[in-house]
Amino acid sequence: MAKKQYLTPESLPAKMAGRYATLLPVYKNRSFELFTGLTTRGRNSYESVSVRSETVHNSKGKERDYNRSLTNAFVANQKYDSHSIANIVCSVRSAHGFDRFKGNIPKQCIEELHKLFLVEEIMEPKPDGKKHRLYIPKFPLLVE
Repeated sequence: MAKKQYLTPESLPAKMAGRYATLLPVYKNRSFELFTGLTTRGRNSYESVSVRSETVHNSKGKERDYNRSLTNAFVANQKYDSHSIANIVCSVRSAHGFDRFKGNIPKQCIEELHKLFLVEEIMEPKPDGKKHRLYIPKFPLLVE
């Protein structure tokens, strides 16, 4: 039986090592934690996270303050439903003088969460037996 190999920064193939190297200047000693949370496709892919990370780190003034406050309003690895996310995001937006969302408010608030975090989405049963989606912010993309 072969031994299980554990992923380390030193054991990464060239392409992955290059991607990891791009995270180091921003995330420093937490880079590998972020890197291991990336997926091959979707919102948590390297490409998507790279773009979002650059956007939030290049934000200035009021937008930067809002991103910082919203990041601090969520607790990493805690489960949130869409209503609690909407309450948090709308409260922070109001506190920073941003316009209210119009239309599908929970969806727009969930997008704000995805803008600032690697997010794990899970389905959990409710007491009535139906399942509902929960969101777990895993890693903040804005670090200072």
